[in-house]
Amino acid sequence: RQAEELGSGRGRAEGLTNAGVSAWRLERIDEAEAMLQTAYPLWRSIGNRLGQAAALNNLSLLYARTGEWHAALASYRDALELVKHAPNAGKGMVLSNLGLLYQHLGDYESAADYLQRAVDLFSELKIRPATARAFINLGRTEMFQDREEAAGNYFRTAIDLLGADADPEGLADARVNLGQLYVRRGENENAEAMLSAALQVYTARGNLRGEASVRHHLGLLRMAEDPAGAIVELGRSVALRRDLGLLDDEASSLTAIAAAERELGGFGAASGHMTQRG
Repeated sequence: RQAEELGSGRGRAEGLTNAGVSAWRLERIDEAEAMLQTAYPLWRSIGNRLGQAAALNNLSLLYARTGEWHAALASYRDALELVKHAPNAGKGMVLSNLGLLYQHLGDYESAADYLQRAVDLFSELKIRPATARAFINLGRTEMFQDREEAAGNYFRTAIDLLGADADPEGLADARVNLGQLYVRRGENENAEAMLSAALQVYTARGNLRGEASVRHHLGLLRMAEDPAGAIVELGRSVALRRDLGLLDDEASSLTAIAAAERELGGFGAASGHMTQRG
């Protein structure tokens, strides 16, 4: 009977966890949080540490999504404590997510530490896509500190790991970041090649967030030589980011449109986009 009860508890916990993740992906944030908060004590009641960690990891993603940074950090730390002796992919994901959170908070030293630990673990487990994504995020951590050579090396390592067919969207993510780096360095031909390759993948697979990011950076690339063309790309990025609810990213693209307008000597397009936003 005890085994039966444990099995039933596990089934309920798994169902709630999966339903919570599904609700989060559909942007039903309150519903997702309620399900994951109900799943966590169920996992704990049957002594399943990996299940507890999974629920906490997903709760942390929710908290980060809604800007509750301290709650996200606390949940990630609790999740890591639960899996600290388990060298598996779940621990790697918690390490990666902690690194990303610290990156967002501007604590680049802590970000690099957690992301490097994720790289080491995923490499040991021979999970190439996850290893590559951790390298991409290490590269971004370096890029945010203007360490361009180190950032480029990490992005190229990710590209080499992923190859042509292993993970098309992961490869596109690596290329868009390397393209962004080339834009910053004024290496326009290399930037165009990387960004165009990424855009092809994102549009083919319906990845609107990725497409918005590429179009933003294509706009920045074309700013000096073709400000009108830059405004077209940035306008597409604004529309996508608005539809996706990415307000900070939308504001970044609007700011870039204003800069392109100044290059042209006018202000109509950017102010028009801002009016539409209201």
